[in-house]
Amino acid sequence: MLRVRYVAVGLAALVVGVAGWWWLKSTPGLDHESDPRSAALVPLPAFDASVLDPDIAEAIALAREGVVTDPNDGRAWRSLAAVYDANDLADVARQCYENAIRLEPADERSWYDLAMVRADLGDRRGAIFAVQRTIELSPGYPAARWRLGFWLLQRGDLDDAEAAFSAATRIDAEHAIGLIGLARVWLQREAYQEAADVLGPVAAAGGRNAHHASQLLARAYRHLGRIEEADAAALRGLGAGLVDNDPWRTELEQYRAGLTTTMREAGQLLRQGRKDKAVALMEQLRRQHPRWVGVLTALGTTYRSAGRHDQSVRVLQEVIAIDSAYYPAHLEIARTYARMSGTVPAADGRRLQDRAMLSLERAVELNPTYAAAHALRGDLFAARQDHVRALASYRDAVRCDSTNPMLVYQVAQTHFQLEQWAEAADALEIVTRRAPSTAQAFYLLGVARLKLGQLPQAETALLRADILAPENPATLAALRQVRSEQGP
Repeated sequence: MLRVRYVAVGLAALVVGVAGWWWLKSTPGLDHESDPRSAALVPLPAFDASVLDPDIAEAIALAREGVVTDPNDGRAWRSLAAVYDANDLADVARQCYENAIRLEPADERSWYDLAMVRADLGDRRGAIFAVQRTIELSPGYPAARWRLGFWLLQRGDLDDAEAAFSAATRIDAEHAIGLIGLARVWLQREAYQEAADVLGPVAAAGGRNAHHASQLLARAYRHLGRIEEADAAALRGLGAGLVDNDPWRTELEQYRAGLTTTMREAGQLLRQGRKDKAVALMEQLRRQHPRWVGVLTALGTTYRSAGRHDQSVRVLQEVIAIDSAYYPAHLEIARTYARMSGTVPAADGRRLQDRAMLSLERAVELNPTYAAAHALRGDLFAARQDHVRALASYRDAVRCDSTNPMLVYQVAQTHFQLEQWAEAADALEIVTRRAPSTAQAFYLLGVARLKLGQLPQAETALLRADILAPENPATLAALRQVRSEQGP
């Protein structure tokens, strides 16, 4: 049976940067005014391409097509909002995120990105409301906790800020930003020894924020009279700002225009079968940006698509050497190993799958909400006929991205492999509601209902499959079986 694989992003989606830090001023307002669910949809914002950079205008125009096609599609509004957001058009992004939430109020990602653009616009109260809603929907995402902590800290709510930072560290005990936030609370309370106790291990551990921790540690040491240690820490932390670790905002960079034009062109060349041209275009981009991990990762995927697997692995290993915490590279190298595993003898293929699994473990460790990594792990387990573990991985993917019907479809397919017909039917009902033009989902739903002896429901699903994909032999055979069991 054909397995529909989850495709997280295209080439352009791999140009990923680090989201900016947000320093905000207060804006008055009541919480009920901050809740977009209390208002009606706003019309599609006006769009004047003549006043925008051509690449940005093109990206907006493409994203607007989804909303024009279906104004009640929350995912289309979210995609349009993301384009505006990634290209620093925060006010319009806010309107689009709010519409996305009105249509899909349980989408934690829209709430989170709304919090960020509200913060960018100076609406701190609105940002706090939106990020609190994110935490309700996704309590295990630490960045939402420490974002809330910093906004509360700026407002002077030290106790609530401490609670938010502490929650981030309970999710991840070694999360540097949560610990740095706690230390800032202690510094504001003039509890310098407590601040030093928190910051010392962060500064000593290395990592992206060790220098910033050293900068704050120097401040604590000075107040404690430990002048020599303060001077040494200040030197280590010279000029170091806080580098956030926020996978959700990092993913948003896929929508930034500019390089995306070149990336899109390379993708088109690959689809046309002009693989050498695509590689040459991406190698030219690499020469212009030799250490930009997003470009290098995209080059690695291009090499893979061109069948140049060894080069794909080498360039992706180079990305990991530059930034070992750049989780998309771990996913892409796993995809390359998985692709290679099908081109070699079985024993060698198994070893390559093991390498892919190790890379996916690292990707998930860095970003536990990385749906694409969980989904690929499910594919690898499925390839080994380990359907129980495949099912667990696909369910993890759905938990990370509950709005993607193809992930739910993978869950349904695995229930099929395990002959769990009721569970398969439940999952397929979700798929057919969210992707009502997917003939295969209706066919499988019909088969599952048939296996359960639910003949009228089976016939309804199979007839729908036949409308979407007429004269499919499997669908017609299942319909004949349903009618045979129904009797005259």
